Order: sequence, then C-alpha cells, then structure tokens
Amino acid sequence: WATYHHLGRECCLVPVEWNDGWFTMGDGTSHLEYDLPDRNAAAQQLNYRKTFENLSLGKDWCFLRSYEPERYDFSADRLTITGSADDIFGTGVPAMAMLRQTEFREEISVDINSECDEAGITLYMDGKHHYDLYTDKDGNAVLRLTIGCITHKQASVNVGHEATLLVSAQEYGYTFSVKSAGGVTQLGYADTKYLSSEVAGGFTGVLLGLYATDSDNKKAVFSNLSIVHNEE
Repeated sequence: WATYHHLGRECCLVPVEWNDGWFTMGDGTSHLEYDLPDRNAAAQQLNYRKTFENLSLGKDWCFLRSYEPERYDFSADRLTITGSADDIFGTGVPAMAMLRQTEFREEISVDINSECDEAGITLYMDGKHHYDLYTDKDGNAVLRLTIGCITHKQASVNVGHEATLLVSAQEYGYTFSVKSAGGVTQLGYADTKYLSSEVAGGFTGVLLGLYATDSDNKKAVFSNLSIVHNEE
C-alpha cells in the first residue's frame, strides 16, 4: 500500500434504494459489476484502446485555463496544434490538449511531425510537476523532468523531425522511449509519486497532454494516437 496518489478522484455509480422517504446507496462498498434493470443498463469498460477516432472533443479532451480553438485542428485520425509562445511551466495559456490518466497501467504512443521549438507529450500535474517527452526544433527527442523548483533534462537523442513517442505507465513509474528510423531508444524512467497529490498538492490527477510551444506559431502534427489498458 502506497501513500501517494497520482490519479484523480473517481466517481462510481452504485444502486440506490428508497425506504420510508430516505435512500440507501450501495452496500458499504462499490463493486466492479452490478445487475441493473434493463432501462438503466450500463457496462463498465475494463479494457480499452483510445485513439483520435474514438475520443470526443466535448467529452474527453480538456484544456488548461482557456480553450483557444484556432490552435487545434482535430480531424478523424490526427491533431494539428499551432504552437504558442506560452510554455507549460508558466501561468499563461499553452497550446496543449489533455486527456485524464484513468488507469495506473497504460501503454501510450503517438507519432509526431514537428519543427516547433518543442512539441510532444507531457504527464502533467501542474506547472511545477510534470514529465515531458518532446522533440525540439533541432530534431532531438528529449526527456525532461520537472519536480518543484528543479527541472532536469534526463536524456536526449537525435531522431529528426518525425518520430513515435512512447510512454509505459505503471503503478509506481513511467518509462519513456522514442522510436525512429534507427529503432527504439529508451530515454529513462520517472517515479509516479512526484506527480502525486501528496507531493504536488491538488486532487485532479495526472493529465496526458499533447502540446506545442513555438515563438513563431509553427505547427506540430500528432497522429496514430494509441492509449491501451488491459485489465489483468
């Protein structure tokens, strides 16, 4: 049992029974499965693969502080982001589309084509607590870790302006890799606890952000997004 929590609060549906004008919820706990009347039938999705094709802008994607629609071009199989001069460290409005991390174990991959100052994936708790896997304007893939007042570039490798970014999320850590014409290179590992509520504060949990930072409004194209969770 670990006292660090990096996923956000979960809402669970439980049956409600009414007796003498008052209600009772559940039986003291929440179960993975319930027998429900047909008119209220619902199925919890224990295994999933999220892609650009099955994610909804109004339901799944969220944005930091303000939504600037002119910076995002969502199509059936890709997302094009026009970079912003506001980075993901400050209090401005970065060009970043985010999804909530909903399971401890997820396999995440996305193709990127970018000549922005930097563009890629961030595991984001807040501006002072995030892990970033990105490509820069020189074609380097970089793993950067920010914990409080410390920001450290863990590793980098030159891959050109097209690559596949890979994150393997587990209960206690993230493993970061990049795939290019030269093969797959593992750039490093980082503990989940430094993005937790107990370290960073807050309770909303880690978000997976696709972002682009650029002073000249260059574009980054993300395609073939895959976020896979399989219940064991």
